[in-house]
Amino acid sequence: MDSTQCGKWSIRAAGAWLPVWLSLCLGAGPAVGQQAAPPATPAAPPAVKIPGQELEDPIESLQPAEPRTAADAARVDALGWFATGRIFLGRGDLPAAYRSFQRAVEKDDGILAVYRQLIPLALQLNQADQAVKWVQRASELAPDDFEWLVQLAELQIRSENVGGAIQSLERATTLKTLDPKSTPYVVLKHQLGQWYLALQRFPDAARVLEPVYEAIVDPAQYKLTSQVRTQILSGLSLEKFGEVFLEGNRPDLALAALTRATEKRTTPSGDLQFLLARAHARNNQPEQALGELEKYLQGKRQSRRQAPYELLAEVLTAQNRTAEVIPRLEKAVQDDPRNPFLQVALAERYLAADRLAEAEAQFKKTLAVAPDARGYAGLAGVYRRQKKVGDLLGALAESYGESGSLKQIERELQALLSDKPLAVEVVKEGRTLFQAEGARKKKWNLGQVLAHLASEARETDAAVEFYRQLLVLAEPARRDDLYEEYGAMLIEAHRYIDAADLYRQAAGAANDERQQTQFASSEAYALALAGQFERAKNQIQQLISRRDGNPSLLFREAWIYAHARQFDEAINRYEKLIQLFGSNPQVVRLGRSGLSNAYVSKGDLRRGEQILEESYRESPDDISLNNDLGYLYADQGKNLEQAEKMIRKALEAEPENGAYLDSMGWVLFRLGRAEEALTYVQKSVDRGQGVGDETILDHLGDVLDKLGRQTEAVANWTKALQMARQAPYADSTFIQKVEQKLKARDQRGALPPINPRAP
Repeated sequence: MDSTQCGKWSIRAAGAWLPVWLSLCLGAGPAVGQQAAPPATPAAPPAVKIPGQELEDPIESLQPAEPRTAADAARVDALGWFATGRIFLGRGDLPAAYRSFQRAVEKDDGILAVYRQLIPLALQLNQADQAVKWVQRASELAPDDFEWLVQLAELQIRSENVGGAIQSLERATTLKTLDPKSTPYVVLKHQLGQWYLALQRFPDAARVLEPVYEAIVDPAQYKLTSQVRTQILSGLSLEKFGEVFLEGNRPDLALAALTRATEKRTTPSGDLQFLLARAHARNNQPEQALGELEKYLQGKRQSRRQAPYELLAEVLTAQNRTAEVIPRLEKAVQDDPRNPFLQVALAERYLAADRLAEAEAQFKKTLAVAPDARGYAGLAGVYRRQKKVGDLLGALAESYGESGSLKQIERELQALLSDKPLAVEVVKEGRTLFQAEGARKKKWNLGQVLAHLASEARETDAAVEFYRQLLVLAEPARRDDLYEEYGAMLIEAHRYIDAADLYRQAAGAANDERQQTQFASSEAYALALAGQFERAKNQIQQLISRRDGNPSLLFREAWIYAHARQFDEAINRYEKLIQLFGSNPQVVRLGRSGLSNAYVSKGDLRRGEQILEESYRESPDDISLNNDLGYLYADQGKNLEQAEKMIRKALEAEPENGAYLDSMGWVLFRLGRAEEALTYVQKSVDRGQGVGDETILDHLGDVLDKLGRQTEAVANWTKALQMARQAPYADSTFIQKVEQKLKARDQRGALPPINPRAP
């Protein structure tokens, strides 16, 4: 409806009728808090005589040709509140203006002009969650207006809903009203590409940045001004475009961008030469790749650390010239003896060739001049192969000390854990070395390595010993993280009461109120896992009473009820959480996930599925959501191809996540690919997630049985049944299902068919 109308009245003479129109818009509606009365057939009003005009014909009130409908009345009220808000806004009374605009939306949520005032005001008053809701509604009212979607994306970013923001920007770029050969289109694609890069989703980044690159190359075609072009290139140079295209599996575009970057420079940088070598290699041009690598080596550059030497080995190996790799690196070291990355690369090639003595000597020579986490990790690889336990621990600790993390030695630790006897021996020797070590810093570095190794090797008593000592050694700033890591280890080892005690200690030691609350909530979680429902419930409810309005506590409370198999209570609490925080997308997604799981556990698979599907439509890039919905499809034997894609997306993001590994194995099993499934499910079992291990063991039993390995299948089902019976809250449906499988095998009969509807 036009803003110059109220109901069915039109403004025909603004000067004469404007006061009447304002009185109608501002005063015709009911008082605040009252509902508009339903329209009635109006009675003819009495004639009105105005003093001084007694001899004139009586003035009769105007009557609408048609009675005002409820929708008309609501629109009039909304416009009245809108006008009121504009008045307050003009006076600088922002809260009053905000309340007035809110009332306008409550009366009629279909007036775009209201949202144009309300949304920026909401942001100014720190009401971002409400602003998200209103921008979503405005984008529905004007689905072809890309600016609303851009604004929605910005608000979603503020709410940490990156997946939703990406979805909004993707929708904006597909609108027919947005010219794909225009500057706004290029700017939107550029912004979208930046978010994909931040998430390291390089194929998507390459896809959306392709037209941006085309616009940079041919700005006239996109009506791109020199100012916009310069601004884009200030953050994404031609060289960077090339690197993005390389990472996004577009080697043809990468080579084009990098070649153009070379033409723009009189002296190409070492980075550019390396990237060109990668592009040539990816385009099956090995000689050109080797030529660029030779230029990089001759320049004695170090900007790309070991990557150029790894590429050299890759290109030569692809040409069946592996024997040339070490001689070329040896010559390069002679020409550039001060390059530590080159020397480490040579040492690593010696190690890969099992030339351990030369590798050890080369690593030591390099580390004596330039200590480096990667170099120490390589030296640890030498000692692991030689089974020199003390030297191995020393090298691992030195690597951790150089980087402050386990990232560089993660591969070595995994290799060590694959040799269980050696891992146990290392932990045993480590306890002795740890007690003997005197220097605080060295003791800390060694303890970090040993605590992680003992945890992963399931040497829980040793891990507890290391963590206790580390808590004594830890600086106050690092203590909270250590408590978190220690507690997670105890949970994974099923030592729930110990974990609860630890979290209680951590809460008492924490200085920050937020951290205290988090540890106290974790204590309730551990108590619930231990089967102490009343203590867990009381603990979390006390926290809620002290920190009213904390969604994480309300979520934890609902989870505790679900874990105790009080599903109706859990469902009520999840629904309350979603209702209270409906404007917070992150809370809504988590609440829906818990709600879905409660319905599924209760036996209502269809309702659980619908809830996840609703969230998936809003956030198709949410990793955990992809896994959860994909697993639910797989468990029902439906949408299996889609389920595999969804779970694979989750697994690509977190390749070591035990739950995702099990999901992948289960969907492959459902697809009839038992051999492939075995690898994933077995790895999930080895990871040992703690809660839900019995389900994973059951899956492993099914896969092994399908492969004809009945003895191993029975062993895993038996273990799953034992764990299920010992659980604090027994799942009778699961127990009965596994018992049937074992009974069928005991009778040497065929297993009962899998019910595709079974939870």
